Amino acid sequence: MQNPTATLTCPHPSCQTPNPEGNKFCLKCGSFLPRNYLWLLAAGELGSVTPGTLLGDRYLLKTDRIVLDTRPGLPPETPEEIPPYIAPYLKLFAHRIHVPQVYGRVASSGDAATSDLWLLESVPIEVDGDKARLFPALTESWRDASPLRQLNWLWQMASLWSPFARVGVASSLFDSQWVRVEGGILRWVQLSADAETPTLQQLGRVWSKWVEGTAVPMRDFLHRLCQLLIEGQIRQSEQLIALLERGLTVVGAAGSRRIEIFTLSDRGPSRTRNEDACYPDSGTTEDALPEALVIVCDGVGGHEGGDVASGIAIETIARHLQPCLNPQNPLSVAALTSALETSIYEANDAISAQNNHEQRQGRQRMGTTVAIGLTHAHEFYITHVGDSRAYRITPKGCHQLTLDDDVASREVRLGYALYRNALQQVAAGSLVQAIGMGSSSTLYPNINRTILDEDCLFLLCSDGLSDYDRVEQYWEDELLPALTGKVTLAEAAGKLVSIANTLNGHDNVTVALIRVRVTPPHPKSIDPSLLLDLFDSIPSAAAPSQPRPPKVSAVATADVDETEELPTRLVVPPSPPRSASLLPAAVALLAIGMALSAAGYFAYRNQPDLKKWVDDHLGRETAVSPTPTTAPPAEAILALDRQVPIRLLAGTQLWKAPGEQTKGFEEVPAETILQVVNRQEIDGDFWLEMQVCQRPQTSATPAEKGTADSQKTDPSPDAQANSNAPIEPTESREPGTTPATPSPAAEPSSDTATPIAPPAPKSDEKPKESAGETPSPAPTNTDNPPAEAQEKPPSATFWIVDAELGRVGFETIEADSTDAEACQSPSASVPSEEVKP
Repeated sequence: MQNPTATLTCPHPSCQTPNPEGNKFCLKCGSFLPRNYLWLLAAGELGSVTPGTLLGDRYLLKTDRIVLDTRPGLPPETPEEIPPYIAPYLKLFAHRIHVPQVYGRVASSGDAATSDLWLLESVPIEVDGDKARLFPALTESWRDASPLRQLNWLWQMASLWSPFARVGVASSLFDSQWVRVEGGILRWVQLSADAETPTLQQLGRVWSKWVEGTAVPMRDFLHRLCQLLIEGQIRQSEQLIALLERGLTVVGAAGSRRIEIFTLSDRGPSRTRNEDACYPDSGTTEDALPEALVIVCDGVGGHEGGDVASGIAIETIARHLQPCLNPQNPLSVAALTSALETSIYEANDAISAQNNHEQRQGRQRMGTTVAIGLTHAHEFYITHVGDSRAYRITPKGCHQLTLDDDVASREVRLGYALYRNALQQVAAGSLVQAIGMGSSSTLYPNINRTILDEDCLFLLCSDGLSDYDRVEQYWEDELLPALTGKVTLAEAAGKLVSIANTLNGHDNVTVALIRVRVTPPHPKSIDPSLLLDLFDSIPSAAAPSQPRPPKVSAVATADVDETEELPTRLVVPPSPPRSASLLPAAVALLAIGMALSAAGYFAYRNQPDLKKWVDDHLGRETAVSPTPTTAPPAEAILALDRQVPIRLLAGTQLWKAPGEQTKGFEEVPAETILQVVNRQEIDGDFWLEMQVCQRPQTSATPAEKGTADSQKTDPSPDAQANSNAPIEPTESREPGTTPATPSPAAEPSSDTATPIAPPAPKSDEKPKESAGETPSPAPTNTDNPPAEAQEKPPSATFWIVDAELGRVGFETIEADSTDAEACQSPSASVPSEEVKP
């Protein structure tokens, strides 16, 4: 099939010169020419549309469903509302190295064949000159792959099971036509919706078809693994991941790696000081390393001490992680992950302590971003906080491994906006977390791993280089030669710093290069019996192999000063309270208790309805709260699947164990402030673990409550974007809890999947995930007991089924309210039994 050529219009607004498709830079002004090869997301065949057709007056159809944007300087068309079948691509934004992202929609021309066509970018498309085609399919490449790469592919599929299932596209793992390989990376052309609930048994049946083409040393291992999946002995993806990681350890140990590193940091042309820092020190070259540690930090705070913060972070993290660089005593995945997280927390605490000692508050508090690269055996670990980035360069492409902790990325992950649209918002680049700005309990380090099964080059850099997509523009010219050995790492780093200073020039710039030479294990050096011995003990379904504490960011993203000089901006949470004596607090509690008792007695004597309620219920053990006439919408209840503060609009019950009501419960009055801590599914019901943050101090009359409700206003979209709502992590697990094992689902009758494409969206509407959205308030229950009747607060967290919560009514609390801060404050834990209100 002939591949038509295109003419690209220069994206520079004052140029607009036509250029041949093969040009990387404009012939007239020298601007970079993005060549955006996109995938048409359609329900079926395009019919009469043939290669060479210009869709929407700008997208040239190169071949079947592959188009080229001939006017890359113009923003693509996007609707005001995102349809449900597009939402999974946005919610999987953190996995964009595997999953394509939404570029926009083809402008409708009235032709039925081209109506409602969406465009996907970051699709596994291989470009050779003016020719574009998809990368090879996984099934086509399986037989020729090494044992390490085959295990790597299986491990990636297992790791994607949970995130794919969470958004209803786990069937994409079975749809072989859309699974492509770019070297050692699995990439999907498009996603497939789940017609029925997929099971791991289905995955085992799909993998069993590949056993015959599997490398000989690993064939029996894969056969046994598929048996366990089909028989249902592996019930959770965590078990599958753990077994594959055991296999990777055995196979990876039979190979070898050689590592070289180089670091370089520069003040830049427009700054008076260098607030970046790196480890090892700038200008360091190291060769033939068995394992390596590289750190890049970008200070936040300008003249207020960004350079001090980055220096503290480098020294603390390096000191903590140096003992991990011992190939003679390799650490487990869990141990190394814990060490990386702990190093971040220690650095955060050290900088926070310095801020508190110097009494820095608000924007005066210093902080830093961080990107850590650590090689360990056959793996490369990336840990980052903020917007310093990490990239992986292979002969096939350049991929960004990190996701910026900024407002724009958050909006996409919540399914609110396309990334290109989110970048146009005010404060889109404002950070939602950085090291040193608050308590470690509000910090969520991002950690991911890459299997080293081929030669590759890793780049860690500050935003002085990564801004304006300079890495994506110049990786082929400057980094690919460093990978192949045509230039040294020092020469490549120098070129990158020069590009950053010349084309950006607004900030300090720091780069760190790690070149990894891989000698894959020879099949004869792998003992198949060692792999089979790994099945002697199957990991427990109740204990995931890689538990991570769900550190949820609560850093605010409030208004940003557009006149601020720094391109990296961070709005920080309130400063921690100063320490105080316990005696004034005890006296205050006693006074409050006496006041509440007097108010309760007065209300009992003067309120007939209240007196009747108390008299009718005197001596009874429990009392079920009346059901309000109006309940929050279902999507508002679903939005509570994170640590958010809420206020009860009517009294309710908190159970001491999920689903086990006979173990007792506690009555909780209206106006109680709770926080969602955990969520579990048991027998089809979702149970929420609630922590009591604050009790009502007075009983509001119906008139007072109505007045208070009338004064509240719903937050605007801008206010929601700038709220103190916590960020949902890419993957979170509850500490100290055991996930409930779901009932075995009935297997679908076939392995077929429905493409996620118009005009067949899923019927279920996408749940809103904004923790800052306030539902319509429910009527107040006027028959609630007075506050003094609730003398003893719970001494631990309690549980409630979310359906019951919907009946009693609730409202989420504004991020800037005192009640919300009570839940977010480290001192807002549940009161102990010794403390009396």
